[in-house]
Amino acid sequence: MHFDGTEDLGRGEVNGRTCAPLWWCLVLVTLAPSGAACGEKMPVFVLAGQSNMVGVGAKANAEKLPADLKVQANVMFVEFWASKLDQPLKPKNHIGPEVAFGAGMTRELNTKIGVIKIANGGTSISRHWNPDPEKYDKEKGVGGLYRRLIGYVKRVKRDNPNIEIAGMLWMQGEADSRYGKIEVADYRDKLEMLIAGCRREFGTENMPFVCGRIAPPVGWPNRAAVRTAQETARSGNYSWIDCDDLELGGDKLHFTLEGQLGMGRKFAAAMLKLMRAKREDAQ
Repeated sequence: MHFDGTEDLGRGEVNGRTCAPLWWCLVLVTLAPSGAACGEKMPVFVLAGQSNMVGVGAKANAEKLPADLKVQANVMFVEFWASKLDQPLKPKNHIGPEVAFGAGMTRELNTKIGVIKIANGGTSISRHWNPDPEKYDKEKGVGGLYRRLIGYVKRVKRDNPNIEIAGMLWMQGEADSRYGKIEVADYRDKLEMLIAGCRREFGTENMPFVCGRIAPPVGWPNRAAVRTAQETARSGNYSWIDCDDLELGGDKLHFTLEGQLGMGRKFAAAMLKLMRAKREDAQ
C-alpha cells in the first residue's frame, strides 16, 4: 500500500556523542489512550533505520523548531541506556521524523505518545539489520542491529509492563542503494523478514508498519532496486510514504529540518491510516 501523505492531520554519534563509525540514536515513544482505565496497556511506536532516521541533515537545528515542538510534554522520551518513560521529547542535536510524527499523533489521537528509535548512519539491511538468524555473525556485524533492536524493545517492555507495541516506522536503504549489488528480491525479502520478525518478537501480530521510500542521488547503482523493493513489499498492514518531495540538503542525500518535519507528518498520517484500517478489520 502506498500512502502519498496528502491526507489532512486536523561516521558516528550516539545521542550526539562521537562514536565511530556509526550514528546512534535510540528514543522511546508511548501512546496512551485518552482517559484509559487503570491497568490498560499503552501502545508504543518503534522507529528504526539509518542516518535519515537519525536526522543527520537537521543537526543542531533545535532552536529553529516552532515553539510547540521544542518541548513536547505529550511525547515521552527515553535514551538508549535508560528504560523508564518519564521524560518529554526535547530535541537537542539531531532532529529526526519523531518530532513531527509525535506532534501529529498526539494532535490526532488527543493523547500522549512516544518513540523507540534505533537509527544508525551508514548501515545496510544486508549486513547490520539482517534479520536472518542463519546469517548472524557477531564478529562481522551481520544482524547485530536487528538483535539490538529486538533486545532493547523487550527490555523496555519488561521495565514498563503497562505498554504494548502499536506500530513501526522504517527509514533505511540508502547504504544498500549505494554499495555492492542488490536486486529487488534481495532487499524485499529481507525487509519482509524483518517485519515478520519484529511482529513476532514484539508480540504484536499484524503490527502496522510504514516504510519511507528512500530518495538518494539518482546515479547510485542500486537506487531503483531498493525503491522498487520498498514499493512492492508483500507484508500485510504495510504502507510506504513518498519522500521525493521533501527538502534535501546540499549533499542531495540527507533531509533538512523542513524535510524531516515533512517526513514526520507523512509518517503520522500513514500510521494513523493503517491503525484505523486494522481497527475496522477487527470489528
